Amino acid sequence: MQFILNSLHSANGGSTNGDCSCIIHKTFYGKLSSTVTCDKCKNMTTAQDPFMDLSLDLRNQAKKRKLNGETKGTVEENDSMRLEECLRRFTSEEKLAAAEYTCQKCDTPCDATKQLSVRRLPPVLSIHLKVRQKFSCQL
Repeated sequence: MQFILNSLHSANGGSTNGDCSCIIHKTFYGKLSSTVTCDKCKNMTTAQDPFMDLSLDLRNQAKKRKLNGETKGTVEENDSMRLEECLRRFTSEEKLAAAEYTCQKCDTPCDATKQLSVRRLPPVLSIHLKVRQKFSCQL
């Protein structure tokens, strides 16, 4: 779908700047906001990126994860997951280790917290569901 939308966008004279007003942008483009907060000095940096779809992971995570300040236990592999939970997980806080982030204000590698949020929803929201399938081969 991404390929088709990009091809339609290009074929119809769509521009690469953020102010494109083609039918593809008007219909499918939204904006994500990514906020990273330094755990040491609390400096916040925010970036906004356009998106044409949200890629949500349906796979249950077998490790503990912090969700809105609460630690959730391990999840069984066969537990079902609702779309609401996938969206909550997509926008939940994520801890970044010092090896992954260098604060612009502190100018040192330090732990940080990253959180995605949907800044602007498109009129048509395309959701890509990622599923891990187990394949087995029996001889």
